[in-house]
Amino acid sequence: LTETEYCKLQIQYEAAPEEIATKKDDVVATFKDRSIPGFRKGKKGKVPLDAIKMHFRKQIDEQLTQQLAQKAVEDTVFEKKIKLFGYPMFSKVELKDNNFVCEFSINKQPDFELGTYKEFEIPKPPTALTSEELSNQMLQELREKNGGSIPYTENDIVQGKDTVIVDYSCFTVPENVPVPKLTAIGEIVAIDKINVPGFSENLLGMKVGDEREFVLNVPESFGDEFGGTQLKFNVNLTMGSKINPAPLNDELATKMNLKTIDELIGMAKSTADIRIKELENIQINDQISNRLLENHNFIVPEWIALSEAQMSASTSKIDWNGLSDDEKKIAIEGARKSVKLSLILGRVRDEEPESQLSEEEVFNIAKENISKYSPDPQKVFEELYANGHLQILFSRIRDVKTLEFLQTTCKIVE
Repeated sequence: LTETEYCKLQIQYEAAPEEIATKKDDVVATFKDRSIPGFRKGKKGKVPLDAIKMHFRKQIDEQLTQQLAQKAVEDTVFEKKIKLFGYPMFSKVELKDNNFVCEFSINKQPDFELGTYKEFEIPKPPTALTSEELSNQMLQELREKNGGSIPYTENDIVQGKDTVIVDYSCFTVPENVPVPKLTAIGEIVAIDKINVPGFSENLLGMKVGDEREFVLNVPESFGDEFGGTQLKFNVNLTMGSKINPAPLNDELATKMNLKTIDELIGMAKSTADIRIKELENIQINDQISNRLLENHNFIVPEWIALSEAQMSASTSKIDWNGLSDDEKKIAIEGARKSVKLSLILGRVRDEEPESQLSEEEVFNIAKENISKYSPDPQKVFEELYANGHLQILFSRIRDVKTLEFLQTTCKIVE
């Protein structure tokens, strides 16, 4: 065993001949009831063992090799008292005659003592909205989604979610050089969907016929040649329209496959209750997570944090290579905390059987979650497996279950 870097181990393993013989007998025993075409059974009604070994030699060797490789990992973990992180990667597996050797790498968890992890006193988190306020907000969104639009009058001003028609020109600062690609005449713009940071905010309050000049500080993350620069815009508002929300009546309810407005209001209320409870649970779990991180001090290997950060970027459809060095550092630091928390929760599961999920339960939860966002969950599973991210997903599901358990041990105080 060689530690190639912190928590990364390279293993060279050779099985004892007597172990190979014992394993082979076990494997051969699984074939003893199989028939061989054209072979006459022995006196006891079974095919002779030598004939089985000869006929199924290839299959027996394949199963024996697989089981010996698995035993190599189990022996290493047991004898060296290693807690695995992820799965082994084999670079060599060789079975010849009565000799078996293999080489593989494994990742081990950092060593640390499990500190205080449960029965915390947690302040009840404040809620930004009451259930009634959130349900009213949801109903208003439904009204706007199903409503029409009406043109501006002379007294209307630009507000969020409005659609306007503008002429605008852009110039660099301080050179005052025109930027043709950010210049347009008669462009239709949805106020809440403009991708130039700060542009929408500077249109708020304008009336038809108004002209406005403003300078934007374009963030580095905007990319293109304008990231990190200043741009000046001259804007003229020529026309606009507002959303005319649909009436809150039975007709709106039928569009949501309900019969009456009372049913729609009731659905909005129950959904709001669920969302507020979910948000409260998230905030409580965040507080528990912070306590766990504070109570444990150990180093998370850089390569683990990097892998987690890259997976998070991939899940969010962010090009990792396109991020700046500072953005990568921030992502890796966040991933480091996430991995550290996951390792602590893993130790908690060792101590608390109630906080665990079976492999089947983890798989079913993952499948259910992926099915909500993808029409082809099997393809997503295969992609996650191919890039090594599937186990990270499974680990997150287990962590959620463990946090739910820890929450039941805490005292929530006003």
